[in-house]
Amino acid sequence: MRDNLKEVKAKTGIIRLSEVKLKGPVLRPKNWKFQVVGDVMDIVVETTFVPGPITVRSGEFRADPERLSVSNIKTNVLDASLGISGTLYAYLQGLEKGEVDLSGQVTPKEMKWLSDLLQLKLKTNVRVPFSISRSHLSWHKDRGTRFNGDLDVKGGPQISLDIFQDPRQLRVDRLLIRDETSQASMTLALMEGAMSLTFSGRLSERTLDKIFSGYPFQEGWVKGDFHAHIDLEQPMQSVVMGKIEGNHFSFPSLLRNRLR
Repeated sequence: MRDNLKEVKAKTGIIRLSEVKLKGPVLRPKNWKFQVVGDVMDIVVETTFVPGPITVRSGEFRADPERLSVSNIKTNVLDASLGISGTLYAYLQGLEKGEVDLSGQVTPKEMKWLSDLLQLKLKTNVRVPFSISRSHLSWHKDRGTRFNGDLDVKGGPQISLDIFQDPRQLRVDRLLIRDETSQASMTLALMEGAMSLTFSGRLSERTLDKIFSGYPFQEGWVKGDFHAHIDLEQPMQSVVMGKIEGNHFSFPSLLRNRLR
């Protein structure tokens, strides 16, 4: 495991083993078959992946040569406090895929780290902190990354999100926004040279102001039921169908770099 863990440095903490099964040739560890069950307490590690220590207060784990599973992990990453359960597959061979359930609260420090990691140059900042619940993150080395879950912005709307990204596209397969002034459902697909969008319901700038800090307007709104396919290279081939009404509405230019 040394090569796979060379970027991880453990500082303090306790690992307790409650079950260990091992079978294989003594002098060939790579051929060992094993199963390990245990729990952790107050683990502090540093990695090059996260600009700060990661603290695991408690949790359980189970490992064999094919997968590493964790459950009921209570952790602090930067300033965020998260509950994590999930599984990493082929983790001894370089990691093929991962499935993780997340819950907790996210702060400005994690948003900046995530935007830097994904190379997102946001024109408008998302208001934080916000809480994550009923969320699932799946990653596959050859098939991209998907996140779905519910977000609650402090003092703002309830948001339900299902988003997928790979090197060829970014898809928002579900975006639901609801508060006292808005109830809207949207999908979005960004591909090389094209964009598809659907919208149904009503969305007000008052709601957007509760999501994005520094939002310049608050009195506009848009409502309707439509779908559109925009060809960015040949605009005359674009198609928009449905109904839409609006008044002084301006959406933050979060996707400027994606559209270029």
